[in-house]
Amino acid sequence: METKYQAALEYYNAKDYTRASNCSTSSPASYEHQQAEDLNYYYSYCYYYQRDYTLASYYFKRSIPISRVCESGRSIVYGAYCNYQNSPEYSLDQSSTYEAIKDLQLFINIFPNSKRVSECNDLIDDLRAKLEYKDYRIARLYFRMGDYNAAITCYNNILKDYPETPHRRRSCS
Repeated sequence: METKYQAALEYYNAKDYTRASNCSTSSPASYEHQQAEDLNYYYSYCYYYQRDYTLASYYFKRSIPISRVCESGRSIVYGAYCNYQNSPEYSLDQSSTYEAIKDLQLFINIFPNSKRVSECNDLIDDLRAKLEYKDYRIARLYFRMGDYNAAITCYNNILKDYPETPHRRRSCS
């Protein structure tokens, strides 16, 4: 087990993330506590650096350790950032977008004094703008189809959910 642990660290440090993740697949229960935490953490980063954000987010969330890594909230914020990276364009299903907003807000709630709070707020604003634009495009679609009642309902919901929307018509006074 020690040999596998050392090999995983060597591959990780050499930026060979595929081999590092292959060495890290052993059961964490077979390692001592600190080694298991480290391996889970590196395993998460292997997927992150390979741009497999779905698995990276899953393993970051799973590997939130009680020790030194959790103090900075790095696992939480990287898991949230992976969901941010997975957020698709506005016209597709936005499940990852909602998950990213939830995770970023969780980080802000747990670590309100972190230097990353402003960055997380910016990411949340970006994701909310995407959701707002999606709602706006749906309302426009209803309007173009001639379903004016549905369009009015959608536009009213946009104004309620996003009062500062740039799509609001300004009165000419």
